[in-house]
Amino acid sequence: MVKTSYSPTARCQKCGKPVRDPKFKLCFECNQKAREGGGDLIRDITLPEECVFQTFYDSNKNLKRAVFIEAPEKAAQIFMNANISQTSIRNLFNLLKDIEKRIKADKKLDFGVAQEVFYRFHRQVVYNVGRKGDRGPLLHPIFKEFVDKHLDVATKSREEFLGFVEYLTGIVARLKTK
Repeated sequence: MVKTSYSPTARCQKCGKPVRDPKFKLCFECNQKAREGGGDLIRDITLPEECVFQTFYDSNKNLKRAVFIEAPEKAAQIFMNANISQTSIRNLFNLLKDIEKRIKADKKLDFGVAQEVFYRFHRQVVYNVGRKGDRGPLLHPIFKEFVDKHLDVATKSREEFLGFVEYLTGIVARLKTK
């Protein structure tokens, strides 16, 4: 019989039971339910206002500090609590990074190309959220909410698109890998 020790102070955010390690937010049972897509856990995760931008730029037309630091840290923590890892969004992320490089290299590139790529990115997110694997959806719906809330701003202009990619880069940098 394997004996597991539990931290006396760390508690599950969902049910209040002790967790093995303070770095875990959920107990084993609640984590299993979340992975299976059961219970209320999918609906319990929400995206706070500080993780949603109406613009990524300040009044001087520079990227906001929050795009690099506070918002990506908070969003990454939320995504990790939803079992989203770098691996689960890597191909989606690379789609945006590729067009970002093209936009930066070719100032004459029509922004419509980047808009189309973002729409494809959105479509793939929707598809992955709707697809079921052996542990529930391939991608947690909170990521779709994140993309939906940035759809208009990210497709508004070349600069805002680049701001979104910069923000997502900060989030991906903070996500654990599987």
